[in-house]
Amino acid sequence: MCKYHGTHSHRTEDCRQLREEVHCLFNNGNLREFLSDRAKNHFRNRVSNKSTGGENTEPQHVINMIISGVDIPQRPMLKRTRNSVTREKRTQDYIPEGALSFSDEDAKGIIQPHNDTLVIFVIFNKTRIKRVLIDPGRSANIIQSKVIEQLGLQDRIVPAVRLLNRFNMACEITKGEIMLPINTNGIVREAKFYVNEGDMSYNTLLGRPWIHHMRAVPSTLHQVLKFPVSGGIKTICREQPAAK
Repeated sequence: MCKYHGTHSHRTEDCRQLREEVHCLFNNGNLREFLSDRAKNHFRNRVSNKSTGGENTEPQHVINMIISGVDIPQRPMLKRTRNSVTREKRTQDYIPEGALSFSDEDAKGIIQPHNDTLVIFVIFNKTRIKRVLIDPGRSANIIQSKVIEQLGLQDRIVPAVRLLNRFNMACEITKGEIMLPINTNGIVREAKFYVNEGDMSYNTLLGRPWIHHMRAVPSTLHQVLKFPVSGGIKTICREQPAAK
């Protein structure tokens, strides 16, 4: 059994994701106090050998790639998502083929060409939150700790340490998680957010869990987000200036 994921599909000592997260923390200078004296000496010798190596293997150029994925334990989230989909099937309305589409009319007023991200506003706890990034490349919903403080919902944060791998070009640890009802154009859905204390360019990131639960389709070209509701299609317009 894997104690990290809480599943019987593999053993804890064989958990690849746990190994990667520990490796990331170790490379950032954490966890070394738990090493034995022999392991510490081995690590110091390895670092010393790398720094005094004869042949210079340092690259002449570096290309930094922005990776949006968030490495977090996926088993509980996937299980929750499957349950949500099962319940949703009972109430989903039939959507005619081609009903959810985009046209030039959706992009009316947008200065073309552009390469803006899709940034909208949502309502949390009767408060309008701007600079909300729709990010299909992210596997979790993330919200800034400062936003939770301004909403006065600190007491609803559930302590949960999660490692956001390759987030802001580094490894960051979450403060906890919180369930929040999101009001988008009058449609309210509850979603789980990981609370981040680090700096972010946006107040909130809505990733695939929320996008898939809403059955939403974003278009950065048209700067709109569309999702089906009973009796039609809801359209969430952009806040284009916020993305520049």
